[in-house]
Amino acid sequence: MRYTINATPGTGLPMPIGELVRGTGDVTVDRSVNLVSGSADSQAEGVIVFNTPGTVSITGSVRVSPGENLAAGKSAPVLFWFGALQDDGTFKKIDNSVTYISVHHGDGLKTEPLRSFTFRATAGEKIGFFALSDGADHAFIQAEQGLDMLKIDITLTE
Repeated sequence: MRYTINATPGTGLPMPIGELVRGTGDVTVDRSVNLVSGSADSQAEGVIVFNTPGTVSITGSVRVSPGENLAAGKSAPVLFWFGALQDDGTFKKIDNSVTYISVHHGDGLKTEPLRSFTFRATAGEKIGFFALSDGADHAFIQAEQGLDMLKIDITLTE
């Protein structure tokens, strides 16, 4: 599965959130929100839901590569972040979650760490994952056999 990262100023592009495989706290995934345009895998989409209030710590990694439209000899910035779902249906960037990665033409897929961050969640709070680059298909994330496209470790302490 591959998800292309484009330049979508302001909102960024919704990215898959994956599946919950382990962790602590009362956390679920809502698959009806933060849908990825053109995705064939609706079981990877959605937002993380914190069903009880508490302190949330998130760490993770992403497999990222330069995209097909990144010219030879060029680099492109890629930003990843989490956003909190607001009452009006928009997402507000969680500022201390922003990760900056630079991809370079000719590089292959590589696993990059996401910035670790902590915040206080309220009961029912939902967060999604987003990305942005500086041009159309300047980067993408992709899963390969035995390697996760995105890995997010969540600890919710009530």
